[in-house]
Amino acid sequence: MSLPLSKRWNRVMLVFLSLGTAFLLLGMVWGFITGDVLGTGDVVPFILQNALLSIVLLLTGASLLLAVAPIVLPRLLTFFAAPSFPAPERAVITRRCREIDRMMAEATPSSYKNAVVTMDSLLDYALKTLRYQGSLADKLKAAQKRFSDIDRVWQAHRFRNRVVHEIDLRVSAGEAKTAIDSYTAALRDLGAIEK
Repeated sequence: MSLPLSKRWNRVMLVFLSLGTAFLLLGMVWGFITGDVLGTGDVVPFILQNALLSIVLLLTGASLLLAVAPIVLPRLLTFFAAPSFPAPERAVITRRCREIDRMMAEATPSSYKNAVVTMDSLLDYALKTLRYQGSLADKLKAAQKRFSDIDRVWQAHRFRNRVVHEIDLRVSAGEAKTAIDSYTAALRDLGAIEK
């Protein structure tokens, strides 16, 4: 059974990286060996041989690592970069944002409440998609550097909590729009909706 090309390629890159690192380490270790280790009594030729072997090992390791660097570095940068937003989830969020626009157009206090709560849920969904864990508050703390105005997002989230927990709260159009705009900006910052 053969591996798919990408997995075989990954293994080849791993072998090259391992060999390059091994050669570099061998070159350094061999470079530190000095003196009459072999007991021949001829120290100067041994040091010259030692230096030549050390240089060969170091150059071999460096060339192997340089050969793999153009392929490995972009993969490493992609791996350690902030995760990008997947297209299917972006489509879901875009569709739900249109529903929220329709809720806002109804212009009733209950539709404003529903719009704010739904938008908060969308932000939670977006952060979960980007692999942030915990409650929405935990996710916001972990992802705070990704937002252009984290304070505005926190205000919207606190307002949502008031909407959910204060039964007799009447939400005005202005309050709802402010919260929705904050959530929309946060979703744009995450790449969940188009800018």
